[in-house]
Amino acid sequence: MKTFTLTALVSVLSVAGARDVYGDEVRVLDHLSRRNLVLDTRASTNLATFTGALGGVAVTAITCSGDSTRQFEVNGDTFVGFTAAAQRSCDVQNNACANLANSGGQSFSVSDCNTQQRKEHTHSV
Repeated sequence: MKTFTLTALVSVLSVAGARDVYGDEVRVLDHLSRRNLVLDTRASTNLATFTGALGGVAVTAITCSGDSTRQFEVNGDTFVGFTAAAQRSCDVQNNACANLANSGGQSFSVSDCNTQQRKEHTHSV
């Protein structure tokens, strides 16, 4: 049995249509990170997949940190797994949305922001 390096494994997954197997790149990254494999590419790519933006407040980017022990980053904070990073991204967006709702003159309320956050948690985690 031959041993593959991470680079070879990622190449094989890419050629084999990893998106078709796992649904999207985020699931592939999470799948690999759970097995303590480090991905040092795509550091500037936003891995967040939720697109809701109530009041124009977009979801906070989730990126690869480049740290082999805390692979995902949100607003400068790093996380061991994608799930924790996605939860933080949801929370940051919800806080910004609520601040905007509380500033007045908006057509939505904090309750609407909380509803969006629940949808985002369901979608992202």
